Amino acid sequence: MMKPQILASSFLGASTIATLSLFSSAQAASLNVRVHCDSTGPGAFLSDAFASGGSGSYRFSWNTSRNARATRQRNNGSKSIIMETCKVGTKPRIKVTVSDRAGASITRSPSFKCASVAL
Repeated sequence: MMKPQILASSFLGASTIATLSLFSSAQAASLNVRVHCDSTGPGAFLSDAFASGGSGSYRFSWNTSRNARATRQRNNGSKSIIMETCKVGTKPRIKVTVSDRAGASITRSPSFKCASVAL
C-alpha cells in the first residue's frame, strides 16, 4: 500500500512544479517597456524608459553607442532617464534592458539624430 502513496505524492509534486513554471512564463509575457530618445540641443540627448506589468521592482541597464555618452541616470520606480552628450550629425543607438524581480527582461534599442541646435 505504501508504493501508491509515494507515487501519488511524487505526481503531485511534479504537477505543482509545472504550474509554477507556467505562472512565471505568464509574468514574463506581461512585462512591457516603452523607450523614447531625443536630441535636446547642440550635442545633447535625453532617453527615458517606462516599465509596466511583469512582477514589478524594475532594474534598468543602459548602454550607449560610440557616438553618445551617458553618465547621469535617474531611476524612479517604473521610470528611468539618462542624459548626456552625443556627436552632432550622427544617429546614436541607445540600448536599455529592463528586468523585473521574477527575472523577466526586455531589451529595446532606439536611435535618434543628434542635433546641432537646441530643439
